[in-house]
Amino acid sequence: FIEIQPVIGLDKGSESSLELAAGVTWKTHENVSLGFGGGLLTSFKFKTWPSIPVFGRLEFDLGSDEIKPFALLDLGYLFNIKDFDNSSIIINPTVGVKISNYYLGVGYMGHVPNKGNLQNNINIKIGYQMGGDDALSRFFKRSYGKVEAGYAFGNGKKNKGRREITKLGTEAFARIIWMIPILDSFE
Repeated sequence: FIEIQPVIGLDKGSESSLELAAGVTWKTHENVSLGFGGGLLTSFKFKTWPSIPVFGRLEFDLGSDEIKPFALLDLGYLFNIKDFDNSSIIINPTVGVKISNYYLGVGYMGHVPNKGNLQNNINIKIGYQMGGDDALSRFFKRSYGKVEAGYAFGNGKKNKGRREITKLGTEAFARIIWMIPILDSFE
């Protein structure tokens, strides 16, 4: 799955944010799937460092038609890469509707931080579930993709007069890489 989620803070002084997530699920029963995913969460104003959510997913399809309701539960951990003390456990029950491989859901997203109080949010999941026979699913089956996010540490040196000062440089990064084969085979 690939999804984008606006997250609206409900608590006084909370800031709304945007999450991009991707993951995989496997059907364990006709209407039940298990999976895991990860992503990148940042404020709408991009004023803060991004956080990295990692979660497990339990999903229930509540029908078998082309248009069907669903319910899911994401449980995981949100790593704050600037300040680990502000990392939190996340719980995200969601209900919505699937139309073909696309879905739209509304849920509650609670953050239980390492320090501080419970943070209450509402989120809207807009996503695409791979695995069908439509053009987008065929594209993803033929391509290779990965999403990377992290925090890099490095050394930088500056000369100031006669003394050499070493400064620790840091960098947060996120990137999406897709490779698409041009030909099915090389002969």
